[in-house]
Order: sequence, then C-alpha cells, then structure tokens
Amino acid sequence: MKTVRSIAITESISNQVVIKVSDGGEDDAQPVNVSFILTEQFFIQLVGEAANYFTGQAIQAAEVQISNGNVITNTVFTDVDGIFSVKVQDIKLAEQMTISADTSGFAQAAITISESEFSFTHRLLLQPITSSHTINLDEPAELEVDNVLIVSLPANSLVNEQGEVVSTAVVAELTIINPEIDIELMPGDMITRTESGELQPIESFGAITVSFVDETGNPLQLADNQTATIRIPATGAVQLRPETIPLYYYDNILGYWIEEGEATLTNDNGTQFYEGSVTHFTTWNADQIYDTVYINGCVVDESGQRLTDARIISQGRNYSGSSNSFTDADGNFSLAVKKSSIVLIAASIGLQSRTLVVGVSQEDIQLEECLVLSEALTKFTLNWGANPRDLDSHLFINLDEGRTEHVYYSNKSVTIEDTVIFLDVDDTSSYGPEVISVPDFPIAGQYRYYIYNFSGSPDIEPINTRVEIVYQNRREIVSPPQEGITENWHVADFIVADDGTVEFVITNEWVGSLNESQVAPIESQAIIPFKKIDDILSGLISSKYYAK
Repeated sequence: MKTVRSIAITESISNQVVIKVSDGGEDDAQPVNVSFILTEQFFIQLVGEAANYFTGQAIQAAEVQISNGNVITNTVFTDVDGIFSVKVQDIKLAEQMTISADTSGFAQAAITISESEFSFTHRLLLQPITSSHTINLDEPAELEVDNVLIVSLPANSLVNEQGEVVSTAVVAELTIINPEIDIELMPGDMITRTESGELQPIESFGAITVSFVDETGNPLQLADNQTATIRIPATGAVQLRPETIPLYYYDNILGYWIEEGEATLTNDNGTQFYEGSVTHFTTWNADQIYDTVYINGCVVDESGQRLTDARIISQGRNYSGSSNSFTDADGNFSLAVKKSSIVLIAASIGLQSRTLVVGVSQEDIQLEECLVLSEALTKFTLNWGANPRDLDSHLFINLDEGRTEHVYYSNKSVTIEDTVIFLDVDDTSSYGPEVISVPDFPIAGQYRYYIYNFSGSPDIEPINTRVEIVYQNRREIVSPPQEGITENWHVADFIVADDGTVEFVITNEWVGSLNESQVAPIESQAIIPFKKIDDILSGLISSKYYAK
C-alpha cells in the first residue's frame, strides 16, 4: 500500500485546475499531474449609481468600468434610473477594485473600494462639464472657458482609435475642477506610485478634464507625434503655489495618479495658471507629494464594540488632499495626513460617524476617543464656491413642549435630553464644508435647516452650491433654485410626531426672511432643492462623516 505524501495545486487558469500528486518516492514513482475543469463559476455582484455631483440627479447611459488594478474586468451602462449592476468573476477580483463612470456632458468620476465594501451600494458623483466646443482642426485651435484660454491644439493633431486623423466636426468638452470646493470632485484616491513602488499621497493645486469625440461620438486622442498645451487654473493659497509642479493624470485601470511632465506657474491679467505640455487628453492634475504624519485612533459602534474594516477618511482643511485607511481586527487605524495641517476625519462602514477637526504638527498623534459609528445619525453638509466668502448653516428647533433651540456659529451645540446636536465644522473662508450633525430627534417638534448668506454680497451661486443630507442611510443632494435668489435658503424640515415618527420634508426655496415661528432672530436664512436617493453608503464622494 502506497502513501500519498503530497497534493498541491500547481496551476489554475480560469476554470482549469491542475493538481500534482506525489507518493513517498520509495519505488521511484514519478509525480502525476491531474487536471480537471471546474463546472461552476463564482461571481461577486457590484451595484451602484451614477449621479450629478451638484444635484443628485441620476445619470442615464453612463459607461461604468470595473478594474482590478491590471485590466478592465467589466463594462456596463447605467439604466434610466442611473443604476448599474455587474457580476465580476471571483478569479478577476482583487483586494481593491476601482469603479469609474463617464458620459457625455460630465467629467469622469471614480472610486476605489476594498474587499470588505464589495457588498455596499456605490455612488459615483460626476461633475457637469464647464464648456463644450465644436471645432475644425484643419488649422490650430484654442479652446476657452469664460474667455480664458485653457487648451491649445496643433492642426490635424487628433486621431480616432484606428489612428486616422479627424479634423472636422470635432466636439471638445472641458471641465475645470476646483479641489477647494470638494476634493471628492477628483476621480479616484489622491495617491500616486513612486519609482520605488511606494504609494504616496498627493495634494492638488488645480485640475482640468479634456476630452474629444468625432461627430458620431467616437473618442479622439492626440496622435503619437503631437503635443498640446494646457492651462490649469491654479488653486490653493497664492503664497504656497510652487513655481513649477509635476503634472499627473488619473489612470482608472491602475486606480491611482501617474506623473507625466510638469507645469509652470504663469500669470494672465492677474489670474494664475499652471501651464504645461501633454501627449494625451484625460484628467490632468497639478499635484505634488507631501510629507506625512499619522493620526492613530479607533472606531466603535454605539455600544462601544470595536469595528473591523471601517473606512477612515481625511480631507485637508488647509490643503487640497485626502487619504483613506481601514481599521484592523482590533478596530484600530493609522491614517496618513500632511504634516503641519488641519484635517477633517471621519469613519464609515454603512453607518456614519461625526466629523472631527484635527490639527497635526510634525509628529504622529493619538486620538483621545474612538470614532463612533451611528446608524441613527442625521447630518447636513454644505459646500459652495469661492463666492460668497461666508455661508452659514442654521438649525432651528421648535419643540412641541414650547422650548426653542438654535444651532449655528455662535451656539455650536445644543443638548435636548441626552442628545447633543453639533455644528461640527464652521467655515468662514469660502468652499466649506459646514456640517451639522443630529444623533437623533429625541422630542416631538420641528427641526428646520437653513443656509444664510452671512457675507451678504455677492449672491449665493446655485451652480456651485449643494447640501448633502444623510438620514436613515438615505442620501439627499440638493442645490438651490436658479431664480429668485435671496440671502436665505430654506433647505429642509424634519417634523417629529409625539410617537417618534419623523417626516422628512424637502422645502428647497428661497425666502425673504425667517418667519416668526423661528427662534433666535438672525439676519436671514436660505433654501435648497433636494433629490431623494436610497442607499447604504461607505466612503462616498461628497460625504464628510462625524465622530463623537
């Protein structure tokens, strides 16, 4: 009787498995390879939605690509409700997968998800393009946005996928990406891989997306022997802008930014740009790698139980960068952020935490308390453009028992029974975010959310302004009406009945002043439009989570 001493799988290609069988070798028997075909295949389903970043409106027929870091594994299109669903074969899965979406009229969006997040619903928020041009390229072309030169092209420089020059009826789409509004406008994670193979975080000083199609919608690119000049509107503090800076483009297959070329800071009638030459069109970003320190902490649920695989998110307050990390088996995390900076950090895992504002210097720090994930938390997040400089969030609370409360910049927390309602983040220097978090609604009454233009002038710009409300794992994105603009925007109400049931009402209207039922008098309020989207999210594009 012979003893089988070893069995090893030596090869597996697709559904073919090869097994090597060896005995003890005492009779000089040679190992035998046995192969067979697996008749059953296994798939993981990825589900998500593509929507307008500013309005939350679903985007139909967006092309969605799934990448495992080496190849595109799947390509699908969103349906009439902006929903996509795709089955990825298990042998094509990686520990991280990148999901990207693109379509005419919008710039590309992308997110990278971890294995623990595969079962979540994933939302890609696409920024509308800034301008569109139809051009003939039988002579050099210059493309402008708001009368400002952005792209210069040589004649006959674009080719189709077959390498044929296309010069007539070329449609160009240009998008200016301002990371100061929200770093999540950038596709993918803000990381690059260095020559040594190490992943490093990067900060942005402005970006643009440029794309071209022919008259039938087929994509065009620069020919191999051609270059074009781009000018990226510079962002960030003027005194901190480098004179020269690397250019990066986003690779949705690899899932990170790749350095290629550099740009020089130029001045055009008082406006600064980063100008450089490129060999292909995509999303180009003026970035630099920064030195990091680590924020160390932990994540728990409301009962104090440590949570594994929670995503930790950072967003720079005084730099345009972000980073991600995940909790380990003990619920601990270590998150890289820029040295000598102020950041917002939060956690998510289908639930959400409050947002912490954290300052770091030159050394790693340890948070004193764990981030707490809460399924009941309601949060309001306001983002806007450069003007007006200061918008304020106000939550007016009229309780049925006759008590009134007001959460705003001069009264940043209110306690109702055992519930503390917070203004977590107050921004006074453009862009936001401003964040109010409500752990729950403990007493019957009306909880009314407004935006007030504290600066007074100029008017709120609806095109750059949005509020995101998360309530019971439902996400609403609202931007103000285009007409009838006042200083006060009434966004939404939460009406709480005696039995604890909550009615969520999207008001989305401009108002002339606060009505007499509001509590503390202020100089005015504002209103916002909303779109309802039901999903359970983790680490999504525009969310800033909150921690206790």
